[in-house]
Amino acid sequence: MGRAQRAKGARGELEAAEKLRQHLGIAAQRSARNGVDGASDLDTSMTFWKWEVKRYARLGVESIMQRAELDQATSAVRLDHTALLMRADDCEWLIVLRLHDVPQFMRDLEAQRMRDG
Repeated sequence: MGRAQRAKGARGELEAAEKLRQHLGIAAQRSARNGVDGASDLDTSMTFWKWEVKRYARLGVESIMQRAELDQATSAVRLDHTALLMRADDCEWLIVLRLHDVPQFMRDLEAQRMRDG
């Protein structure tokens, strides 16, 4: 990996840590063991989670999310947020949310659980 790629990765990790602090209110910083023995890219106050940070010029998931958000914006039924459920063949399901939507997702999920008993 070249110097420019490492620098881009480092910038992405620093930015991601800031976004976790900003949107989720959790302590986060770039890991000192980054890239060593499968260590997490970020050290956070959520100690049982591995945080892998990737930045790409183009990300396939992004184009799918943008199409879904465009559909949402032009729909007769007005919805505030978009969540993607995705699964590759022979793999587990993934849920994809915009980071700034996660706190609202968690509040709505908890409210729904309370209503369901």
